[in-house]
Amino acid sequence: MEENCDKEIHTDELDTIYSSCENKITEERLKDSELVHNLKLYFRFLRRRFLLIFPEKKDKALKEIIYLTLSEPPIDFISAFRLQYPEKIIKVLMPIDNIEGLEDLEVDVNFFMQNKMHSASLYKIEDPKEHTEIFGLYSESFAGKDRSSFEFIAPFMKAARLVIKELDPDIVHSDNLPFFLGAEFEPAYPSQIKIMQVIHDFAKFDKFKIDPFQAAIYFADEKRLKKLLKNKAVKKGIASICALPKSSDNMEEALEYICENYEQYNKASDDEIVNYKEELKHMGLLVQKILPQLGIENDLLYNPLAYTINAANCWITISKTYHKDVLTLPYLSGRMYNSLSKTKSKSTYVLYGYKPEPAEILQNYNSENFRDYRDRNKKFVVREFSSARIKINFISSKLFVDKDYTIRGFLDSSAEAPLIFCKFSSDIFSTGADIGLAVLLNLLNLQQNVQVIVNIPSGLQNPHIVSWIEYLEQNKNLDGRWMFIDGQVNLPQFYAAADFTLLPAGENPTGYEHYIAMKYGCVPVASRFGIYNDTIQDIFEDMTLGCGFKTQNNKNQEEEDNFNDFYSTTQKALKVYEENEGSWNLLIKNAMEYDSGWTFKIIERYNKIYNLL
Repeated sequence: MEENCDKEIHTDELDTIYSSCENKITEERLKDSELVHNLKLYFRFLRRRFLLIFPEKKDKALKEIIYLTLSEPPIDFISAFRLQYPEKIIKVLMPIDNIEGLEDLEVDVNFFMQNKMHSASLYKIEDPKEHTEIFGLYSESFAGKDRSSFEFIAPFMKAARLVIKELDPDIVHSDNLPFFLGAEFEPAYPSQIKIMQVIHDFAKFDKFKIDPFQAAIYFADEKRLKKLLKNKAVKKGIASICALPKSSDNMEEALEYICENYEQYNKASDDEIVNYKEELKHMGLLVQKILPQLGIENDLLYNPLAYTINAANCWITISKTYHKDVLTLPYLSGRMYNSLSKTKSKSTYVLYGYKPEPAEILQNYNSENFRDYRDRNKKFVVREFSSARIKINFISSKLFVDKDYTIRGFLDSSAEAPLIFCKFSSDIFSTGADIGLAVLLNLLNLQQNVQVIVNIPSGLQNPHIVSWIEYLEQNKNLDGRWMFIDGQVNLPQFYAAADFTLLPAGENPTGYEHYIAMKYGCVPVASRFGIYNDTIQDIFEDMTLGCGFKTQNNKNQEEEDNFNDFYSTTQKALKVYEENEGSWNLLIKNAMEYDSGWTFKIIERYNKIYNLL
């Protein structure tokens, strides 16, 4: 699929405009090119309007697509796609927690889970601005629950599959949701509905791996669950865990109890809970034997993504680099490696567009006048975090999202030094933030002429981060050169003030903060991994379009190699900043002018994938 997606799909337009014997592109021909493109768009629009009026004339090439998502409707993507390919109809399906004021479409489905029947209903969400059809799916089985939890995703996916059958689209675009989660016991999905599975990061799905017995409770149909629960050893285990008499027939309540306390069983360490964990492990072995359809792995865990990868018509990643890496580096895809290798022919990649919204900062500027105005933002931020202002809590509220924040350290407002701003996750080891913190510590210890701001929401709950802060506080010679913020900050203002930002990567990076940094001219220093490698051009590899710095190597397995590589890259960036003002200004200009949105090329690639399906 990847090779087919890379082929040019507008060669007919190019041939129309440029004959092979002419080399010179005149202004007249450029106007012709635009005219042909606009005519094609208009023709596509007319075709779509005609087919809406006369659906029986529908062309096989035209597609109706359901975009399945947990988060906000992808209006930017749909608008860009509609502009380029108006003949395709993209609708959105998403979960909702509240049905007040919504139109009931009278599409109701029932599904079996946790030894009882559940229902879900479809509602219409108005989108008066973009006129996009948005469907909201509501069920008491998942409404109000944490959307990142298995307890939410499991029932939602069961209900979504049933509703999509009713909607009968040509394609389902499942964005980072395992479409066939728990479908092992369901009838084969209609072959006319093609499933495109988008994966942001395979490692993220590891947290959804669950105990086989819990998987059976969630996903087994009524007939097979009854068969499992009739097993004497299973009944004995349930009675033991729930402290029920062996003759108890209140199985629904018992299963609900087990599911609600599953996390407690896995995390607790007292003797009683350990015994429960042993019972669950024993029942897991029984599930593996009685219900082999679940495909339990050797570690006695149910993989929520394995069945989807095999059953989907194609799977794609949102990074070209990551797509290549998961197919060649087993440690990145783990136990999914064999499944990915076997399904390589139906996989590809496509970037994800993201256009940062305009934000309020002290001094706005653009790629032409930043030399005059960026420095004002830097002086403003450094002044606001001086020791005197922090002591009396006289800091501009424009720097924060709300008042719930904690500051440690301060900045010397009289210092003349490059300012490094880093936004990290509190999960420092999996995201690579530990490398960034180590690099910053090294720069400060070696008396490098830098000032550092680190922002980690909920960071003070992590003892490793607290130790890092306490070390800096104990070294008084570092006063005025660093500060730490635990809380939500106004990222654009900090990026508009900082000279560069560090973007180390542990797992595949899936965030878009680096786009915000680049928009405001904050030069990225990044790991050569995933989307960072795809979207940040190293200045030493492209002196014309370079907009940042990247490590020499891709993600290594050795922690020391990762640190040394990232540290030397940071030193390289500091050297350019200090010694080559012209190159640094070019970096800022290129970063600000980088188009991170839903470009023609990205939309064209999505259309190619849809057509191949």
